[in-house]
Amino acid sequence: MYKSMGKPKMTERNIRRHSNAVNKDSGNEESLAFDMLPSPLFLTQHELEQDEASGALILNNLDDYALQVEDGGRVSWYSPDESPHPQMINTGDFRFIVNKNGRIFAAPIRSETERDVPTFPLRPRFHHASLVGDEWPVYAGRAHAVNGEIYYINNHTGHFAQPKSDMPGVFEAFERQGAHISRAKEFWFKGHLYNPFKPDAPPTVMTLPLKDNPNGNLWGVYEDSQVTRTNLSPSEYRRRLIGYPQGDHASVQQLQ
Repeated sequence: MYKSMGKPKMTERNIRRHSNAVNKDSGNEESLAFDMLPSPLFLTQHELEQDEASGALILNNLDDYALQVEDGGRVSWYSPDESPHPQMINTGDFRFIVNKNGRIFAAPIRSETERDVPTFPLRPRFHHASLVGDEWPVYAGRAHAVNGEIYYINNHTGHFAQPKSDMPGVFEAFERQGAHISRAKEFWFKGHLYNPFKPDAPPTVMTLPLKDNPNGNLWGVYEDSQVTRTNLSPSEYRRRLIGYPQGDHASVQQLQ
C-alpha cells in the first residue's frame, strides 16, 4: 500500500575524492563531500540485452524523482501513478540510485515489469537505469519505508549489481541527505528487525545481522559477484533504446 503524504567501507571501488561543495545560494547543485566515493556502477550486459529486447522507460522529468527528506529525517518519493494525479508518497518499496554528487533519485516498485499497472499497460520497464541522468550512479538498491521511516535498505539491482561490500557507503549517502535510517542500519549491522506497524515495540533480534544472513536474498540482499558490465555511457545506452516510448508517464499514457 502506498501512502501519500560512518564512512564507506574501503574496497577496490573506492577512490579518493575531494569536496567540491558549492554554496546553495549560487543556484548550483551542492555536491556532497564524501571523503571516499566509489567509482561509477556501469550497466550490466545482461540488463542491457533485456532492455534492448523489451524496452525501457526513459524519463524527461528526472528532477521530479529526487528523494525528499523532511525535518526529522522522514523521506518521500514521487509516484506517477497516484490518483487523481501524480504525487509524493512515503510508504512502500522504492528503488533508488545515488549519483556522484550524493543526490538520491527514487521511484515506487509495484511490479517487476510494471506492465500490469492498469492505467499504464503500454509502459515499458521502469527500473534503476530509468533514474539515471548524465552519469552512471555510484550506489543503487531498494528500500522500504512506512510513513517516511526507512526500515531496510538492500543492494537489489540487476542493472547495476550493487556490491554488498559497499553497503556502508549506501547508508552514509542516505544519512548525508538527512534521512533517518537508524532502524535500517540496526537491521543491517545488528539483525534488529523493527515492525513498521508497531514502531514503538522492541525489535525482533535475528540470529545474524542482515549483512551476514545466509538467507539475505529473502530481503533482497545479494552477495558480491563477477558480472559483465558494458562500457556504454548513459547517453549511449539511451540511444540504443531509440524507438521505445520516452518521457514522463503522461506522454506514455497518451499512446493507449
